[in-house]
Amino acid sequence: MSQPPDHTIEVQCPHCQSRLTVDRETGEVLLSKKHEKREVESFDSAMANARDWDRRKENLFEQAFEQEKKRKDMLEKKFREAQKQTEGDDTPPPKPFDFD
Repeated sequence: MSQPPDHTIEVQCPHCQSRLTVDRETGEVLLSKKHEKREVESFDSAMANARDWDRRKENLFEQAFEQEKKRKDMLEKKFREAQKQTEGDDTPPPKPFDFD
């Protein structure tokens, strides 16, 4: 069985940001959900939060940079080890067409 079409539409009020569920046929508002407003902070606390966020961003960047540096060093070390293992080997590398 097919499902009956939905006769409602959900819109957001551009003025108060409330979510309204409206009946398409009659235009009646069936449900209204008020927009939850965030608590207004003082200017000083907002500035402190912005400074804290800047510090956190710097710390996260430094951590990521150090992590990438360690990763680069590890990959370089693995490459050098693999290079040493193949140093005395004179056999040519396998040809891709030989795998068939």
